[in-house]
Amino acid sequence: MNAETLLIIFVGVTALAVLIQGFFAWRLLHSSKALIGQITRSSQELEYEAKEITGQLQDVANSLTSLKNISVAIQARTEEIDEMFQERTADVDELISKLVDLGGQQAEKIDEVVSDTVTKFEQTTELIQQDILKPVVEISSLIKGLRQGLEYLFGRGKKEGASGPKSDDLFI
Repeated sequence: MNAETLLIIFVGVTALAVLIQGFFAWRLLHSSKALIGQITRSSQELEYEAKEITGQLQDVANSLTSLKNISVAIQARTEEIDEMFQERTADVDELISKLVDLGGQQAEKIDEVVSDTVTKFEQTTELIQQDILKPVVEISSLIKGLRQGLEYLFGRGKKEGASGPKSDDLFI
């Protein structure tokens, strides 16, 4: 084998290697373009989703802002209600205190009236017993005695027998 043949073989192998390398470079370029296309599409999808998420986050932020405003309004209203409640509680405490004092005063007055009424009733009862019932009993006894005496005197006593008047007849 001579040097020329070897050189032709070596040039042929080199050309074949360059062709194979060119084919793989073209394949690499084609794959890179496909990969870049996929990356571009994924990037666009991610960008679209990011915009969508950003919009949703903005909506949430706006909702939170309105919720914050509502929360501030509720807090202010709650403070007003608390102040009113404290005032009403103080008013109720004062009213209950006044009612207790008034109730005590009225109870004292009622006790005084009841005590006075009981005293007057006892005095009236004693007066009735001394000034009315005692004389009535005495007058009743006197009338009974007079009746017995008149009955005995006018003959009824004679019919009763020889034993004499009954013990009831002598009651004077």
